[in-house]
Amino acid sequence: MDEIKIYNSALTARQVEEAYNHAQPKIAQPLEFKQVPLGPSGPGKRFGISHTLLSLEDDFDRRFRFGEDADKVLLFDKYDFKIVWWHGIAYYPVQYASNGIGMQHEAVETRGVNGCEEALMDKQCRYAKVKVIENTPARVVVEFRSCSNDLYYHITHQQPDGWGCWTDDLWTIYPDATVGRKVTLWCSEQNLWHSYEQENYVIPPGMRPVDILEKEANTVINLDGEVSELNWETGWPEGRHIALGAAKTYNIKANAWPFAIGIVGIQDLCNADNPDTCLEGTRRQYPYCFPWWDHWPIEQIPCDGRSIFSVNGHFSSTCTGAIIMDTRLPIEQKEHRLIDGTEKSITVPFMFGIIPREATSKETALKLLPLARMYNNPPIMSDGSGCIVSGYNRYKHEYKVIKKDDDFSFRLLASEQSPIVNPCFLVKNWDSNKKAYLSINGKTVSSGENLRQGIIRDTNGKRALVIWTKMQSQKPTEFSISAGQHVID
Repeated sequence: MDEIKIYNSALTARQVEEAYNHAQPKIAQPLEFKQVPLGPSGPGKRFGISHTLLSLEDDFDRRFRFGEDADKVLLFDKYDFKIVWWHGIAYYPVQYASNGIGMQHEAVETRGVNGCEEALMDKQCRYAKVKVIENTPARVVVEFRSCSNDLYYHITHQQPDGWGCWTDDLWTIYPDATVGRKVTLWCSEQNLWHSYEQENYVIPPGMRPVDILEKEANTVINLDGEVSELNWETGWPEGRHIALGAAKTYNIKANAWPFAIGIVGIQDLCNADNPDTCLEGTRRQYPYCFPWWDHWPIEQIPCDGRSIFSVNGHFSSTCTGAIIMDTRLPIEQKEHRLIDGTEKSITVPFMFGIIPREATSKETALKLLPLARMYNNPPIMSDGSGCIVSGYNRYKHEYKVIKKDDDFSFRLLASEQSPIVNPCFLVKNWDSNKKAYLSINGKTVSSGENLRQGIIRDTNGKRALVIWTKMQSQKPTEFSISAGQHVID
């Protein structure tokens, strides 16, 4: 007992209440869990990346050796979600909704004698780094380089020459929040199992997985427009079987949902009839149906997975595991649309993004159908006049053109099953800092929300033009480009 007061008469009820209120702390709960740093709120004044140093709190921050501008925050000018690369979680790119719920796609993972071996185990950020390659109004390109290591920082599959498993993870991000992802694993042990993607949710302090995930935590569609809504009420996801899933949404309790699009028949988007490869659950009834861990995102304990059952810090969860592919085949047998490689590397594409939430999960997922069809069956590029056309690059979600004349044109042979959705054109040999004039089927497109442009330097030091335009079409479409008079900012 402390601070005892003795009165020579009984206090009235009002006096007791006043004494109680006077003794209350100014802050009702002075000890609070710190939110993972998110940087500035969106929408931003412009679409693009800013450089900063994000701080959690002093005890955590002093464990690292990073200076100014170590971290990156990407804001969209039309949306309030963002993407953050923070050294405190080894620079994994995390997509955050406006309410702080985050989701990241893991880099390459494998297994060893000490459990999982991946960049998630790089808790001190010894190996990971991030580099901004492009930062223009048309798109942002960021490289996240990481090492697969175990919980004692031993490098995975390390060879006598010192090299082990390293990953170059290139994100090409557009103003509509669509992401073309190129993942290259550098490894001499390609015959061993590796996973190239798994989602992990960043759960804000004081919340549980059930507080951030809808009961129907994923919605999958195929290219025919069939929908499967995966429901975790029984403790294991159940839903309608659909063949050849092409896209899925991650149904968080927010105003926007992350999504993934895969190549049909190669990347498994988690149908309900495929539980052994890519679905996760506790097999306990809702609301205890989702896995719940605290070894990630910020805990420094040497552990690759620790389950918890109470709210006491920073947590993570997952529910649909990995997008599966078999990369253990010899290079000459790999599906050429999916995998490129050498004796020391394997490169695979993905498409990710964030989409504003509609009234129902079905409506939200079906909004992705045109984009999923384009990604799987990109319109053929043809009839180049005044230019050389190179076709679609799935890794960057772009079409490449080599300019020969100042005025040039080409066509995209779109159809219902091969539509055009917000295309990007990389114009090589532009060699100018002037904006372009763009017309579509003879109609001029004005610069602004529907037309973004940027100048970059290619590997030869020459200026190239990046054009992104917001439009959709299911018919053959002609694009005409000519040099303008105004300089790009």
